[in-house]
Amino acid sequence: MKVTLTLDPAERGLVASLVEEWEETTGRQRMAPRVRHFESEEEALSWARAFARRRGLSSLHLTDNRKAGGAAGTPQSER
Repeated sequence: MKVTLTLDPAERGLVASLVEEWEETTGRQRMAPRVRHFESEEEALSWARAFARRRGLSSLHLTDNRKAGGAAGTPQSER
């Protein structure tokens, strides 16, 4: 199972999209994204880490579309 957090720019703050993916015998399955607006990156990361923790995962993948050459797909470990 994999959880991916995508950060996109917004007029105020940022838009965070959280997607859960997993493998099944029929192939890769993906849930509909959960989308929220946050004032800061720290709030978005905290939300995504809590979701991953509830799923029993210790890390998530981050795609930051707010910066040129962002950290696409960089795994972020729990702290």
